[in-house]
Amino acid sequence: MPSTSVHLPADLLKRIDRTAKRRRVSRNRLITDACRSIVGSGRNAWPKDFFAADRLEQKDRDLLRSTFDEWLTELASRRSKTRPPF
Repeated sequence: MPSTSVHLPADLLKRIDRTAKRRRVSRNRLITDACRSIVGSGRNAWPKDFFAADRLEQKDRDLLRSTFDEWLTELASRRSKTRPPF
């Protein structure tokens, strides 16, 4: 797995270490998970054949496609406005 170096302020590193200890994970795991939560991991993408004809009726596929952007906008507006705890 590739690696990288990141320079962090001492007080932030202490908070990261405390949070990792409290969650019982390694510092690396905590930072990786935090990055995934911000950058994303592709898990929120639709599966390749999600709209396949054998999975849904045409009227249901059309409805999903037509309301998807509206749904994402509504979902985004419900997210917490506070910063993540890490």
